[in-house]
Amino acid sequence: LQGGIQNFAIKYGLSENECYRLQICAEEMICMLVDSVQEDQIDISMNLSFSEVDQTSELSFQSPGASFNPFEQFNSGDESAVYDHLGLLIIKYKAKQYSHCYENGMNTIILKM
Repeated sequence: LQGGIQNFAIKYGLSENECYRLQICAEEMICMLVDSVQEDQIDISMNLSFSEVDQTSELSFQSPGASFNPFEQFNSGDESAVYDHLGLLIIKYKAKQYSHCYENGMNTIILKM
């Protein structure tokens, strides 16, 4: 995964910083998705794209199962719970936009960088 993202960054002339941002966000989101399902139901697909028009990268993840929106899931308002979900904080800090959609038993999460 890390090497694939690095090759993508080289292909599109992304900076080292942007490459790292994509790598860390992909890793954290995959960890959250893996933790949200039972071990025998792990099925995650990831797509990485780049728009030359507005120079943005987009990571999209799809995972079947029950609805899992990490952006609402961990919004308890309890400041001490923040450290239990450090991956989500990283994603919220690194991504310019993030969204979740649940349709026909499929979770779709999009991170725009």
